Amino acid sequence: MLPILAPPPVFPGDFSPAPITALVFSCTRSLEFIRIKEALNALEQVFPPEKFPIRFSAAAGKTIYFESPDSALVTKAEALLQEIDAPYRHPPTLFISLDHLSATAACDWLQGWKMSGTPDRPLQAIPDPRTNRVFLLGTIADMNLAAGLLKSLDKLQGMIAAASDL
Repeated sequence: MLPILAPPPVFPGDFSPAPITALVFSCTRSLEFIRIKEALNALEQVFPPEKFPIRFSAAAGKTIYFESPDSALVTKAEALLQEIDAPYRHPPTLFISLDHLSATAACDWLQGWKMSGTPDRPLQAIPDPRTNRVFLLGTIADMNLAAGLLKSLDKLQGMIAAASDL
């Protein structure tokens, strides 16, 4: 028969440290517009695991779970997901049909003008010689200005052609 061992006595001042668990901040975010794989790829590009102590994983349904000991990283990741989980928006475009002016010449002429635009969205003018149309891509203000200029120039070209026929 083995003796029954009693637990060791506890003396005042004696303590055994409890295991320390790291504080971990976590968050889950449901995705509405993008696929989980796209979101995980974007998050891992912005927060590479070898540089940032944050972990991402797919949860049930269209949900992403992420955790980190750094609450600022969790907040930044959540803000990034909110930005990228948006419906696809077509950039504003405009087609201008020309009657008298050549679309290629009109685009060359527009390139000489410095539209305000933005650094990430300068005005782009692309000619379609077959239909004699100009395809404009840029900010709405720039496209409206360019459309007005092209229509005025096209009208002026028509007036010059009519006057030369006399």
